Amino acid sequence: MDESLRAAEAEFLKGFAHANGMATDVFEEYQMYLGEGLIRAFEGRWAHLPSELLGETGQAGRGIAYRRMEPVDITDGMIGFALAERSGEWWASVFRSNRELMPD
Repeated sequence: MDESLRAAEAEFLKGFAHANGMATDVFEEYQMYLGEGLIRAFEGRWAHLPSELLGETGQAGRGIAYRRMEPVDITDGMIGFALAERSGEWWASVFRSNRELMPD
């Protein structure tokens, strides 16, 4: 799984320098890819995140909530952090952290 995430992130980074100007549908497709992966791997579910929770004004965000773990992964942020870091490792690190933190 990590190898696939690294490959997907590398291709994503080749196409985009930053989220500004990225078509909304493209941004959402990447969110859906990452979110569905988290849901399937860790028994998550989509969660609506009010903008106040994200420390922003305006549009609400999306996240993945888990039955067996308290934190919510914010899929909007997974796109932005990958673009900011540009290592090609961000997405795999989120899945790796969840594997380590998820209670049995």
